[in-house]
Amino acid sequence: MSRMERTPQRLWSMPRTAWVVAGLAVFVAVDIVLIALALGWGRDAPRVVERGASVESSFQAEDDSEETLDEPLQSAAPEEPRVAPRLISAVSETVAWRSEGGACAERSEIELTVDGGQTWGSAYPAVDRLGRPLWLSGADYLAVQSAIASGPDCERQGIRTYDSGASWTQDDQVVTNSVLVDPGDPSLVIWGGDAVEGPCDDTHQVAVTGGVAAAVCSDGSVWTTPMGSTGWSESSIEAAVALSGSDGRWMAAVESADCQGLRLVEFDDASAESYACAPAEAAAEVAIDLSGNALWLWSGDQVMISTDFGRSFN
Repeated sequence: MSRMERTPQRLWSMPRTAWVVAGLAVFVAVDIVLIALALGWGRDAPRVVERGASVESSFQAEDDSEETLDEPLQSAAPEEPRVAPRLISAVSETVAWRSEGGACAERSEIELTVDGGQTWGSAYPAVDRLGRPLWLSGADYLAVQSAIASGPDCERQGIRTYDSGASWTQDDQVVTNSVLVDPGDPSLVIWGGDAVEGPCDDTHQVAVTGGVAAAVCSDGSVWTTPMGSTGWSESSIEAAVALSGSDGRWMAAVESADCQGLRLVEFDDASAESYACAPAEAAAEVAIDLSGNALWLWSGDQVMISTDFGRSFN
């Protein structure tokens, strides 16, 4: 046998243990390569997004080549605070509820008097989440309901009490029963839960009695509309600062050159009758309300009561 013929026999005659070890080495090497590919070794490290960070912001953070603004973005100018009017709800000659006007996002109170306005007690204290009453209607010294505006958007909700404010419950039906000027858009009146077009772009106050709504605009004009009507009729009243209605009768407080204070005027669609002068501060925020023949007028820090429908004051 030649030398060339004997060489293969030596290769195949290697010990069996050597072949097993060589096979295992190859298997381990291939396995390591496969595991490395599965885990992504050799690729870019995975991006980690911290808890609370958005995916979009994390992508922006990676792109160092993104251009930056020379100046920070300017935020839009803040809107004017939305405000609610001063309110008073007369129950009798001695009992009334009231609330100061102001921005919806601010704290406010609902107050009660049982001695003709000599003293007032807080029935709904200024606590967190309470904004401004937009509408207020008292039944007696125990019960009152109100549409409350809360937050910068004057979000409305209804509340009521039957124990002089010792406890309060939320009732969305109260909002449906109310009539008020939309604090977000004073050209709108909220009546029965629906927004209707008001008589002017800046409606100041609105009230309802006998199925008729009356509104006073910031220019002092007074308008009326019956329920279900699509238009407003202008009355002969001028320079009005407040109005109220009860039992189908209307009363307005107006500025008058021949009056030291405010003159009380009863009106309807066809006529107006002037009554007494109330020694009130005309430039102050004014609210009036009727209950039978009792008329309450709240001007500045003064609260005055007429027991004969505005013909004289105490």
